[in-house]
Amino acid sequence: LVPNCKMLDATDSVVRGAYVPLMQKLLQWSKDAGADPFVLVHDDDDRPLANEIANDRERFVEIVREPDARAIKGIIGAASAVISSRFHGLVSALSQGVPALGTAWSHKYKMLFKDYGFQEGLIPLPVEDEDQVRDKLRMLLDSTERAELGAKLKDAAGNQLRSIEEMWKEVFALLQQTDVYHEH
Repeated sequence: LVPNCKMLDATDSVVRGAYVPLMQKLLQWSKDAGADPFVLVHDDDDRPLANEIANDRERFVEIVREPDARAIKGIIGAASAVISSRFHGLVSALSQGVPALGTAWSHKYKMLFKDYGFQEGLIPLPVEDEDQVRDKLRMLLDSTERAELGAKLKDAAGNQLRSIEEMWKEVFALLQQTDVYHEH
């Protein structure tokens, strides 16, 4: 689980009030399902939030702090599944084919999940139907469904990579036409 303090700082009071309890429930539901969840601190500003989410007598889980962005990407890539409120955490997961659920403080999250063909991975706050959220989590924790979703995400990641490569070809072609860029 990758928390984001922006979920508290950049949202309205309804979302703010729903965020921490949802993250705590997702951790507990993961543990109840036999998973071994941990909280990954992506930014030092998130450390107090990570402590609030993870440190409870009934729910205590490990908090991992890694300052190296490449190492964070590696940790996320090695995970079975991810729940993230950090955009870069979701990009790291989805682009590596790691199934992920996300909460959002900005419209860009919705577009990210759309780009990967997994709009149902975004959890709107406040949650109207906890059973629906539990079902989404079960899908991520079920090895067969997780493998199918991971394959779908890897295909989408390949499409994203091809789109990016095409964009750069167009940019360099345009720069060459305008005599701004010269290859030597």
